[in-house]
Amino acid sequence: QRGLLRRKCGVGTDGGCCGAVVVTAGTGQDHRKLPRRRGAVLNNAIFDAVLAEIAESGYSALTMDRVAERARASKASLYRRWPGRAALVLDAAYASMHGPDTVPDTGSLRLDTLTVMRQAARLLEGTVGQAVRGVLGEALQNPEVAAEVREFTHGNASRMMHEILASAVRRGECDPDLVTGF
Repeated sequence: QRGLLRRKCGVGTDGGCCGAVVVTAGTGQDHRKLPRRRGAVLNNAIFDAVLAEIAESGYSALTMDRVAERARASKASLYRRWPGRAALVLDAAYASMHGPDTVPDTGSLRLDTLTVMRQAARLLEGTVGQAVRGVLGEALQNPEVAAEVREFTHGNASRMMHEILASAVRRGECDPDLVTGF
């Protein structure tokens, strides 16, 4: 059952809290009193919270505090897994994307490639695309975020294209001498 959460606003003229109380919708329960979630269950709750926050408020308004509150997790559990917002958002985006193990095999190099590109385009039209654009925009302005992006990029696109080309070679559709390593 959803209740109301009361917290201090966190904004003030001197950088501290102005003392106002903000009321937000929430579970009304202290996450520390709920059953402990771990591993994939906790990660999925966090990833869902990240994408919900981005859909609701945009990447620029995303904070680790709000993600932790929405996921009913501690901030410490977030910072143990991710050094910052960019890495967390990238992992949430990757969790929503198809990986190299889901490469289509339509029997045609062209159709396999088009299928993967269409899947990516559909995904990037929504909240995941908004998340990725936000991270990349921030990375252009901030070298620390750019370093996080480089560290947390999985390289799935290259691996997927390699799988597509390897299938085309196996089918005799593509000359193996023309396929270079990635």
